[in-house]
Amino acid sequence: MTTDLTEWKPTIKSIPFHDPSLPTQLTVHIQQLAEPSYGCYLWPGAFVLADYLWSQRHILKGKCIMELGAGTGLPGILLACWNKEKSLKKCGKIYLTETSTGPALKNLSMNVHLNYVSDFVTISPVTWGLFQQHPESILNVLNDMPCSLNYIIGSDVFFDSNLFETLIVTVAFIMEKYPKCIFITSYQERSSKRSIQMLLEKWDLKGRFIKDEEWGGIDMVRWENEMQGKRNLEIHSVFLLEIRKKDGPGTE
Repeated sequence: MTTDLTEWKPTIKSIPFHDPSLPTQLTVHIQQLAEPSYGCYLWPGAFVLADYLWSQRHILKGKCIMELGAGTGLPGILLACWNKEKSLKKCGKIYLTETSTGPALKNLSMNVHLNYVSDFVTISPVTWGLFQQHPESILNVLNDMPCSLNYIIGSDVFFDSNLFETLIVTVAFIMEKYPKCIFITSYQERSSKRSIQMLLEKWDLKGRFIKDEEWGGIDMVRWENEMQGKRNLEIHSVFLLEIRKKDGPGTE
């Protein structure tokens, strides 16, 4: 892995989130890299998922949460910042996972340090579909957890259709251990021919769209300054999905 990230011309975006109980707005700082892989800059799905999680912050406060394919880490780091504001160091652990291929994992670690939430976050290299003893097996994360996993999150992780089943198998594996766990993900529709429904059924999972009426939807005015050009339009093609184990009881 390349250790020097400066060759990819890093830039930092500061993203504010408001809550009336806080003396000042909560701001998450995210470093992006001009690097040709998927995980080193902010996609529209990250903004949508972060906005949704922020709307649910009082429910998610103190929960044990794992982010798959964290990339720059905006959604998970946002939750860690909220736990930090509420002094939830002994609970509410956030587990950020990302492949060790390329600079994404190191950039993710940098973003954790930029936001001073190292005490609230665990970062692990994970390759989807690895369940045996391996340095990047999801087993390593699950076995080290001191608490029951409540939620899995992921922004735009259904990007490469070749990895759809690998991701779903990984989620199903986690839910075998934690059947009450719920997976919340943002999904950008890039083709009407791409569907995960059959894969969900194959692996004994079920999914539903989270409707805007349930949480207020994305605030487009708010994001006008965060996104530019084509990406401002792309955010309209992002949907939220809730996936859980079929006939599972749901998280507490």
